[in-house]
Amino acid sequence: MNKKISKIVAGIILISGFNAANAELFVNPVTKAATGAKEVSAHFGASSVDYEVDGTSGDIDRTFLGATIAYGMNKSIDIYGTANYTLEAEVENFPDDGSGFMLGAGIRGVIPNNAGVSLHGYAQFLLIDESYGGSPEIEGEEMSIMAGVVAATALNNDIKLYGGLELNLMSDMEIESVDADRDDFLGIRLGANFNAGSFLINVNISLMHETGFFIGASKPF
Repeated sequence: MNKKISKIVAGIILISGFNAANAELFVNPVTKAATGAKEVSAHFGASSVDYEVDGTSGDIDRTFLGATIAYGMNKSIDIYGTANYTLEAEVENFPDDGSGFMLGAGIRGVIPNNAGVSLHGYAQFLLIDESYGGSPEIEGEEMSIMAGVVAATALNNDIKLYGGLELNLMSDMEIESVDADRDDFLGIRLGANFNAGSFLINVNISLMHETGFFIGASKPF
């Protein structure tokens, strides 16, 4: 990247504030595939996450579509892979926007307890590659690791509510030659599962570390 592009990126981040879309959780955290079986899901979401560059904070806005496949390793643990297309990645105060993709893998599982609610844990590794427009086009890449624990309780046979804490364990982002880190380590995830007969609908939001909305439909095979 030449010096002109470096100055453009630095100016966006340090003068206007850096606003960027960020990694979401791409799996339903409180479902469990049967041992040896699969769960396939499709989803849509939007997020806005704070990053920090040289003491200046901002965020990126993103909307995405994707699919996830989970596999039941045993009665307690699933592994999963996810592929997502970023419909729009927009840096705040920058006149253009772009697109990209996100690929990830993770694990989710049931945590034994005597608390009267079901506990579920998860961890996810994600690779992000996207562009933000401009001429020449500005591109960004990120590797991130997140983990969380949520408690779930059933209201009835068709509705289950859940909520818990989520951690940004690692974030390594680079836009051209400029490095950025996620601004907030701790977040909250709140959601609900709705039994729609053949499908399970999952709706959740994320707060604090990112502001996001996610809706997905899954089916076991």
